[in-house]
Formats: sequence, C-alpha cells, structure tokens
Amino acid sequence: MPEKYDVVVVGAGHAGCEAARASARMGLRTALVTMKPGPHRADVLQSGYRRHRQGHLVREIDALGGVMGEVADAVGIQFRLLNTSRGPAVWSPRAQMDKKAYRVRMREVLEQEPNLCIRQAEVAALAIKDGRIGGVRLRDGGPGVRRGGGDHRHISERVGAYRGSDVQLRAERRAAVGVAGRSTARTWGLRSIRLKTGTPPRLDGRTIDWSQFQPQPGDALPTPFSF
Repeated sequence: MPEKYDVVVVGAGHAGCEAARASARMGLRTALVTMKPGPHRADVLQSGYRRHRQGHLVREIDALGGVMGEVADAVGIQFRLLNTSRGPAVWSPRAQMDKKAYRVRMREVLEQEPNLCIRQAEVAALAIKDGRIGGVRLRDGGPGVRRGGGDHRHISERVGAYRGSDVQLRAERRAAVGVAGRSTARTWGLRSIRLKTGTPPRLDGRTIDWSQFQPQPGDALPTPFSF
C-alpha cells in the first residue's frame, strides 16, 4: 500500500530541505524524497556560502524562519564579513563549513520534525489522474507516495528496481531524470530548465604549491548567518 502525505518534496538540496521543514512546521504531513544514501546530505551543497548574493539570501531565509543559517553557524570553520571597506549595504557574510558535518546536522534537524518523513528513493514518475498530481511513483526504496487532500484517490506503486553491478548503480543514481524526462514534459506541458550553480572545481591539494599563496584568516569575531 502507498504512504499518504499532504506534501511530497522531491530532492534534498538546500531548497528541498527548507521546503520540507517549512511544510512540516505548518502541521502538514510531509515526505522528503532523496536519492542519496547514508547520512542525509544537501544534494547540491557547496562547502561554503561565498558570493555576495548567497550570504544575503541565507540571511533572508533565516529571517523567514528557515534552518540553513542555523546549521551553517553550527558547523562553520571560518567566517568573514566581506566588503567592510565600503558601505554597510554591500557588507556580505561568508563562511566555510565542514561539509560532512553540515549534512549530519541538517539531517538531525529534519528528523526532529514530527510531521516530516525522509525517504531514500528516486522519483520516477508523477501519479496523475484527471489532470491533477496525486502523488509520485518511486523507482526504488519501497512503495509509492501519494499526496492527500480532496476526493483524489490514486494508488501509487513501485515502478522497478536497479539491476546490474555496483558501478552501474552508482552511475544511474547520479541524475534523477524520471520526472523531468522528455515524455513527462511533453505529455503534461511541463518545462524543465537547468540552473548554473557556480560550484567551483575540485582541486587536488597535493598538486598545489601553497607557498605561492597568501594566507587569508577568518574574522577574529565571527559574524553569524542566523539572527
């Protein structure tokens, strides 16, 4: 039998974590579906909030009751307030965080929400009836998840499971294409786009001559993200 929720959030990136927690805090039974195994991780997590607009956005999310700033403050390694030589309007907080600790702490926060359930699975398709989305079908991880409300009655079911070697499994799980696939978009008139995250390249520290760089310490008095 499928599980029934008021809200289903697909993907546990920054936005997914915030949306799921906000929904749960409003008293709605919420399912957060993520493909990543092990300790919960923000799927698109970077090691820090670097740019001017990122720091301001995290502050705004915090002012609205979000959790991102609180978790960042809890696991931060280095904090700096940028552009202090100019006016306060362009001051911007920046932080570097322990990536693994961020994931663990975020999961701890989400698991404390009584109305929130975290499901490890891939959403393969939308369950649609009479032109309405009533739930999602999962590719793996158990039965489907359906959204409650109204007179809608739709039973979601398991679509299938991964097969093949461990290498194939890892390759298949890198991208979730079921919901955003061309057939889905064409059938239901949905449009999908890709956003540039600005994630920096990962470099091997063993190949870098660190003596050529100037150390850049954090502020003696850290400026937190959360109010």
